[in-house]
Parts: sequence; structure tokens; C-alpha cells
Amino acid sequence: MSINVIHPGLATAVQDLGRKGYFHLGIPVSGAMDRFACRCANWLVGNDETPPYWKRFLWGRN
Repeated sequence: MSINVIHPGLATAVQDLGRKGYFHLGIPVSGAMDRFACRCANWLVGNDETPPYWKRFLWGRN
């Protein structure tokens, strides 16, 4: 399966659950800040827990 992004936005990112087990090589886990929400979003659309997901950043008043 592939996805063609026609008009990418500055506020869109692809996130995953991170890369555990490489910290000894200097690579941090990184990945989604809210791993629970990532797993829930994948579950809601019928995916496995591990695939990457699209994240949309929202700007507004803080």
C-alpha cells in the first residue's frame, strides 16, 4: 500500500512509536509524545498498534 501526498502541510508529520534498543548507539527512542493516543488511533481505524500515523499540529492561543 502506498499514499501519495499531493499538498503536504507544514503542520503535518508522520509519527511512530519510536525505536527502542538503540540508545547505546546514541539514538534516542523519539517517536510519538502520546504513545497511548497513537495506539488508540490505530486501533480505531482497524490497524495493528505499531504502524506509523499522521499527526496534525494545531496552532492557537496558549
